[in-house]
Amino acid sequence: MTDHRYHTFKACVPGALALSLWCIALSAGAGPFGDMMRDPEDGALDGTRWLTQASGFLPVPIIITEPAVGVGGGLAVAFFHDSISNRIARLEGGDLSRLAPPSISAVAAFATENGSWGGGAFHSGIWKDDTIRYQGALAGASMNLKFYTAPPDGSEEKPLKYNIKAIYLLQELLFRLGESDVFIGPKFTALFSDSVFDIGEIVPGIDPQELKANDGAAGGVVKFDSRDNSFTPNRGLFGQTSLMMHGGDFEYAHLNSEWNGYLALHRTVILGLRGEGDFTTGGVPFYALPFINLRGIPAMRYQGRNMVLGELELRWDVRPRWSVVGFTGAGRVADDLGSLGESKTE
Repeated sequence: MTDHRYHTFKACVPGALALSLWCIALSAGAGPFGDMMRDPEDGALDGTRWLTQASGFLPVPIIITEPAVGVGGGLAVAFFHDSISNRIARLEGGDLSRLAPPSISAVAAFATENGSWGGGAFHSGIWKDDTIRYQGALAGASMNLKFYTAPPDGSEEKPLKYNIKAIYLLQELLFRLGESDVFIGPKFTALFSDSVFDIGEIVPGIDPQELKANDGAAGGVVKFDSRDNSFTPNRGLFGQTSLMMHGGDFEYAHLNSEWNGYLALHRTVILGLRGEGDFTTGGVPFYALPFINLRGIPAMRYQGRNMVLGELELRWDVRPRWSVVGFTGAGRVADDLGSLGESKTE
């Protein structure tokens, strides 16, 4: 007899994990591990049983198609601290809607075709029966990007190439409010960066200009999470709002609010909706300006002091292991709130 909980998670294996498991299975061949990589019903390659019953290390390939840095890739090695099946067994009454996300530690590295590279370590901890959630990260990167600015004479924008080398630290600790789906707590970030601008491409004869900056921030976060799972949600709502006060070489405030909703229109058709608002005030440095963050649009291409966007996604689960996804979205940026309704839409 097949456990119905196995089917609950069959559609929750994300694409990168599926690719990684496929590669592992090819080298595993027959044996106990090979058997774990097969669906007991139809014998097809399926890593769901391994993901739900096992804990330990899992390699995950990283595929990058970001227009701002070009095609690239990398590898993450994640450590799952507890299996899904063990966490299900500890649920009171077997209510899968209360299943906590896993605690995961990971290291990762990547590189892209334009010479950008980076890496770091991350930990997401679920503590005290999911009443406390922790996130921590330490990462470093060297990114080759472009900063777009309109000349004062109104002529066409000329992108300014620059390289930014940075070290980033994140610490976040959230506490669940009672039995609700609301989490609240403090957040701290620190960014140490060194940017070099290739001014000579716009104004010949000018040497590259360097900007070193230390940027620390402290603030608070409110999160809401009612998703049925954290990998491939079929229903529920996930959102977070943060207010960060920055100090160091720059003093400014940053308010961000992002919400993602999921609705099952049919057993195999899932509607996803996303809305985000990003607002700043004070002496915001160029690298912290909000930008339209939509799939297909280069990162930091459209920047301003304030940004709003909306996105719609439709997922059709053609087969138990295969899905087709379509999406569309629009966003606006402006230097003042009153101009958001008048600024250009992308």
